[in-house]
Amino acid sequence: MPTAVNVVGTVESTGSVILQSRVDGQITQVFVHDGQEVNAGQRLMQIDPAPFALQVRMAQATLARDEALLENAQAKAKHGATLEAARYLSPDDYTQLKTNMDSAAATVEQDRAALDNAKLQLTYSTITAPVSGKIGHIAQQVGNTVHVAAQTPLTTLNVLDVVDVSFALPEQQLAPVRQAMLSSSTPLQVVAAAVGQEASPSSGELSFIDNAADPTTGTIRLRARFDNRKRVLWPGQLVDVVLKLPAAAPQLVIPASAVSENAQGSFVFVIKQDERAEQRPVSVLRTADDMAIVSGVKAGERIVTDGQSRLTPNAPVRVLPAKASA
Repeated sequence: MPTAVNVVGTVESTGSVILQSRVDGQITQVFVHDGQEVNAGQRLMQIDPAPFALQVRMAQATLARDEALLENAQAKAKHGATLEAARYLSPDDYTQLKTNMDSAAATVEQDRAALDNAKLQLTYSTITAPVSGKIGHIAQQVGNTVHVAAQTPLTTLNVLDVVDVSFALPEQQLAPVRQAMLSSSTPLQVVAAAVGQEASPSSGELSFIDNAADPTTGTIRLRARFDNRKRVLWPGQLVDVVLKLPAAAPQLVIPASAVSENAQGSFVFVIKQDERAEQRPVSVLRTADDMAIVSGVKAGERIVTDGQSRLTPNAPVRVLPAKASA
């Protein structure tokens, strides 16, 4: 029995980023072109920084003014404390001086926050790559005005050095996969190649099993991670996936044609010593190459592999010799 599961999967980027502007403004420079490979932190676009630089200067001027007012309020409060101690100033008047000082201090803190925000908006005018990857189509070029609320992204950025391959398995095959994961000290190996191309397959490791099966399809989603620095796999590409399972202990194997189905599940017809048919329920663990690993029958028992549609439980059975081919 092959210790591998063959399915078709889809390549996915491990980090697909939709780039949008965080400020409104006009694009003055584009530093990259369609399809370019970029590094994290690399400049991609420049939005006119002049309006944001002006906001920074205004915030700095407001802060300087209010710091001067705070210094004056602190001096008055200090002088007022001396006068209040000598009883030349009423407690109420001294309280007012302290209130003015505290209010001026709060205003300065607000101005500092406004200055930090203005500087932050200025940094947003330069759009940089958050991760290393490959740029897609650049939708906006120099001269276009962009808005924060725009629905169309400026471009997309896909991580390609490491990619995932997502695929689905019938829920009946989950048990042997999980058993293999538990019994193996290393991650399960997965091989992927473009559909129809067996040359130069990529090797990866099983990294994820979904926490629920899809009841509409009876399948469960799995994902494997691949080193893709050679750019063999591309997001959205269909690939042939081979999930390799470690060799299991010897198990009973029968022809898959012997297994039938009814409302209660899988069964086979076993020929008893009195040459009568016994309908025996079985559990199919895995099938491959027209063979099935099953439990419910014993080695050496005879089972019906052809003509079982005409059998009923306890019906007499006569084994006929195979017809010679013409």
